[in-house]
Amino acid sequence: MMVVGRAIGPGETENELIFVTTTIDEVRVGEFVYYETNEKHSLCRVMSREEIQVFPDTFLDSREYTPKQIASALGVTEEENVERYKVKAKILGTFTEEDGEFKNLRLPPEPGTPIFRAENDYLEKVLYPSREQGVLEVGSLLNREVEEVKIKLDMNEIVTKHLSILASTGSGKSYTVGVLLEELVKSNNRGSGIVVDVHGEYDTLAQDSEIGKYFEIYEPKIKIKNMTVETFNLASPRSLTGKMKNRLYQVLERLKKKANYGFNEILEELDEEDQTEAGIRWRINSIKNYGIFDKSIETSIDDICQPGKFSILQFPQASEIEEKIALSYFARKILEARKNYKKIQMGKKLPKKAETINFPVVIILEEAHNYAPANQDVPTRDLLRSIAREGRKFGVGLCVVTQRPSRLDEDVLSQCNSNIIMKIKNEADQNSIRKGVEAASEDLIRDLPGLTPGQAIIAGECLNTPVLVSIRKRKSEHGGTTPNVAEESRMAYEKSMEEQRRADSEMEEVDKEVL
Repeated sequence: MMVVGRAIGPGETENELIFVTTTIDEVRVGEFVYYETNEKHSLCRVMSREEIQVFPDTFLDSREYTPKQIASALGVTEEENVERYKVKAKILGTFTEEDGEFKNLRLPPEPGTPIFRAENDYLEKVLYPSREQGVLEVGSLLNREVEEVKIKLDMNEIVTKHLSILASTGSGKSYTVGVLLEELVKSNNRGSGIVVDVHGEYDTLAQDSEIGKYFEIYEPKIKIKNMTVETFNLASPRSLTGKMKNRLYQVLERLKKKANYGFNEILEELDEEDQTEAGIRWRINSIKNYGIFDKSIETSIDDICQPGKFSILQFPQASEIEEKIALSYFARKILEARKNYKKIQMGKKLPKKAETINFPVVIILEEAHNYAPANQDVPTRDLLRSIAREGRKFGVGLCVVTQRPSRLDEDVLSQCNSNIIMKIKNEADQNSIRKGVEAASEDLIRDLPGLTPGQAIIAGECLNTPVLVSIRKRKSEHGGTTPNVAEESRMAYEKSMEEQRRADSEMEEVDKEVL
């Protein structure tokens, strides 16, 4: 056991401790220490530190001698010239193995009580569930040596109570999602779900020689015959009126007898002279060229939801509104299929065509602020709110990924009970985290601007207490790397010059032949 300081007494609140230390390297912000109460460890997390005894400024301006050498020459003893710091720590409580959580037995230590640095094996025991199944190893404790204290998250809490990954551009969001996906498909987990990959960053998972078989890339299609009146309403640039909905329902019912039909067949059923039907025609004409709709092909939920696999949904030719329509369509079907499965478990009978999914599904959503914006009504926002509120009951998890938490719907963010937060400088985004992320205390939020790529604060119900983490290296290749601007620019220029030289040479040959 390493003594790193002595208690001064309680801090400003009942769950704070103040102690003095001379071993400043062992008590960085985010580090874990403890004191003993009734033969039990009371674990604490370092929140801040300040100097209380340092070398005078005049000791620091010499180019030849160190401050310690100057102090020694002046007759100051080694013990007297030691720098001292006052450290504030948050008392987390006493961990009980029976319950697997901290009990708030916050008995402040007496002044002079020794403060110990928490041992690695003790931390691993208290930070995450001590089991093999259902844990996701995402990295290691930031203030210790790499892999000295591994950080593992509770898969059950992430899938059933939702996860947010919040970070500025370039801080490692998609890299971290890749790490989570690698963990989710491991043999002791075999998670399932879909990834809405708007930038094509996750192809490398499907191409990996070891885990590629657990990932499939889809460009999702919606069969026009399977579109309901509500699907048309969702896709239309303007909502259908009540009369339009009734008329369109009649048309769709009549066309059901056909094996397949497209938008043109629907338009043929509508009279241009009738004002109501003309309104329907205008709405259909506005969406008939969308690539996500198809006359004969439907991407079924049996395709994109398979046990132990993740489907990567990509939209290389689609507009943003098409992405929203597709997400709403398939996410709603997944939620309904899980609800149907629960009904069967309760002994209820369902129609023969009712779709079911008999395993939990997690939906990982990149650029989540576009699908559930804070101050804009878009087709997907209400659905994501529903999944955030109801998904736990039916085994549909949500992982929202965004670089702008302030633009993400507050209801969706607040329902994410686990959070991975990386470097964020924007004050509005930090305020959104303060407001929407219950587990993010002020001392953690203060650390956000200073994090470097690959470092994160993880807080919430996926582990027993917030921690500063270094995200582990991916085992598969990362597909979302930032472009090397100088290298790509140089290569493009050289290629252009080579093409120009080749064209000039060909022209010279033509001129010679003419002469």
